[in-house]
Amino acid sequence: MFLAGLPEPWRTGWAPFARALERGAVRLGLAPLASVAGWLADDLEIGHPSSFAVEKAIAALLGRPVAAEPLDESPFARLVRIGPRRPARRPRVLLVAPCSGYAASVLAELAAVLLEAGELALLEWRDARLVPAEAGPWGMAEQAAEAGRAVARFRPDLVVAVSQAGDAALAATLAARARGDGPAGLALLGTPSLPEIDPTPLQRSLALLPETTLAALCLVEVAAGWPGAGRRVFPGRLQLATVVASDPWIYGAVRLGALAERLDGRAGSHSRALGELHALQDVPAELWLDLVARLRAPTPALPEAMREASRGLALLTVEAEADALVGRGQTHGLHDRLARGAPRAAFTLAGAAHHELFTGPRFRAGLVPRLSSFLERLRGG
Repeated sequence: MFLAGLPEPWRTGWAPFARALERGAVRLGLAPLASVAGWLADDLEIGHPSSFAVEKAIAALLGRPVAAEPLDESPFARLVRIGPRRPARRPRVLLVAPCSGYAASVLAELAAVLLEAGELALLEWRDARLVPAEAGPWGMAEQAAEAGRAVARFRPDLVVAVSQAGDAALAATLAARARGDGPAGLALLGTPSLPEIDPTPLQRSLALLPETTLAALCLVEVAAGWPGAGRRVFPGRLQLATVVASDPWIYGAVRLGALAERLDGRAGSHSRALGELHALQDVPAELWLDLVARLRAPTPALPEAMREASRGLALLTVEAEADALVGRGQTHGLHDRLARGAPRAAFTLAGAAHHELFTGPRFRAGLVPRLSSFLERLRGG
């Protein structure tokens, strides 16, 4: 990702040339040249909005077309039903993607698993560069409201949230249950719901720096020429840099694996994983600053009405043992905050990094059976 730091106009101008060179070399059977050109194009395209819709990523993974029916759209969010409607006996699952720099396509493997288990809808967030500044600010409160509308529109039996989306999913689930028509279950995968518990070095660093310093270091204005020109954002390329710095070996293995696949004339799992890691979005500045503010003070107790709404809620929390982004106990600790009286489960995926909670061999071997079992228990209940 060394070329990602080059000025955007330079990268935008040269990326199509590098990609065209890769295609031409492939046609001529020049695998080494194609590999080098593809490597350069991958770096030059980092930070450019992905045009690869999540349903296409799922279809590519399954090797067959996947239907997508938009259910609701707003300037910042898109709720889409993935695949066909299912019989009533199949559970309805709402997957809430994180808004932390990665496009929802990174969840393709998790979405495919949930799609096989029931009727699936996915709530994804738009790249902030593509949202006009006139749409206004967008922080954690607005994200929770969008999740609430998705729950009301799709009426899921189970809400599954990944990483940053945990707070919004929990708020939407409990609000719906307080009205008497909420989901029966909630599954949280690597969500920093209680960031004060055993914070990671990254979380400690963010909490110590003054907000003005963080804003100067990490936030930029969307450049002219984008629909969101003038909006302040946290660039997705900084999210990737954070992940690379926290786990360079994983990223290096993916890059080298993708290069080896290109030299072999094929596109395999490493190439797909690299594409997912590079599918980046810019995050609204208000949301990012809200997330950092969560690191500076203890999480307040749930209001009594919300705690009561959690009574009877089936809860599955999952953590990654080697997670460099979310500290141990920050997801599991939620069990102690909610009222008792329903099936509860806490599972730690041994040896796993954060991204292995939704993709890769450890996800398939260790977590998929747990998710399937939780869904079966929910259906039986």
